[in-house]
Amino acid sequence: MTASRIRFTVRSVEAIKPPPCGQKDYWDANLPGFGVRVSAAGRRSWVVMYRSGGIKRRLTLGTYPATSLAAAREQAADALRAVAHGGDPATSKKSAREAETFAELSDEYLERYAKARKRSWKKDEKAIERDLT
Repeated sequence: MTASRIRFTVRSVEAIKPPPCGQKDYWDANLPGFGVRVSAAGRRSWVVMYRSGGIKRRLTLGTYPATSLAAAREQAADALRAVAHGGDPATSKKSAREAETFAELSDEYLERYAKARKRSWKKDEKAIERDLT
């Protein structure tokens, strides 16, 4: 996997040809650490590389064209600012993605929706306890 440095524009990102196999990283000449990873299938993913606690980390920001160049560059700059202030964006992203347990979700459903909107919320509560926990 080799890396190249280019000046990112919409046109330059679209012009990148997929490698014959594997993936290839291209780095932005204007924002160090910000790049696009192109797969053999042609998928383009925005990434930012940084070091946290001496460990090299990669944070995926989204895919192109679903995430525009401008939005990805802004996200990368935000992530690099967070790193400069001692944060770790990849760890933050992972913890935000972790799902709550079913018990927590069912309690939230009962409190926020069923009890407020349904007279039969006790039936929902019993069904959850009987069938789902």
